[in-house]
Amino acid sequence: METTVQRVVTLGNGKQIPLGRYVVGIHDAIRHPDRTYRHGLCGWAPVTGREIRWEFRRGVHDRINRHLAIRTDTRAALRFLKHLRCHGRSCAWCGTRFVPQTVNDRWCTPECRQSYYF
Repeated sequence: METTVQRVVTLGNGKQIPLGRYVVGIHDAIRHPDRTYRHGLCGWAPVTGREIRWEFRRGVHDRINRHLAIRTDTRAALRFLKHLRCHGRSCAWCGTRFVPQTVNDRWCTPECRQSYYF
């Protein structure tokens, strides 16, 4: 026996609607930007199709940005850090060789860093 799972979308006002009906509603709002609808995607107040389209795009961007992992270390930076950990680096202030923990470590001690800037 097969069971079918109906996909639903929960709107901001707590109302759940089937995915197909949601898509049809979004398409209708995009086609008729000046028409007034009973409620938007995020609230209960009457809105225009233009506002529904704006809410939809804001939601899409939010979902995209929520799932993107922002990487501060690129592969090139990681390769360079591996090189630095193997070969060391000279302190920008006193010239002493040291092993940096990050790519941006340029001083062997906090005192050298402070002396470099002041």
